[in-house]
Amino acid sequence: MKAIAVFPGRPGSVHLAELPKPAVTDIAGGRGVLVRILRVGVDGTDKEINAAEYGEAPEGSLFLVLGHESFGVVEEVGARVTELMPGDYVVATV
Repeated sequence: MKAIAVFPGRPGSVHLAELPKPAVTDIAGGRGVLVRILRVGVDGTDKEINAAEYGEAPEGSLFLVLGHESFGVVEEVGARVTELMPGDYVVATV
């Protein structure tokens, strides 16, 4: 899967990163939801992170993925997910 990312602390380091596709089983308890992202919002927060004003990579990663607002379609749900089903459109804010 592709993601827009930066190397925190390095101004102007925005780049396209290749990440492994997540699985619904990555979330414990059968509560995972796999969403195909159709649109992502990149806003002032992301601009400030790309300018190295703040932001840290998650533990174990060298970069930070940008775009904390997204719109997509559910592709797969875990066994205990009852509120969503494949084909549903969703909006996420992280």
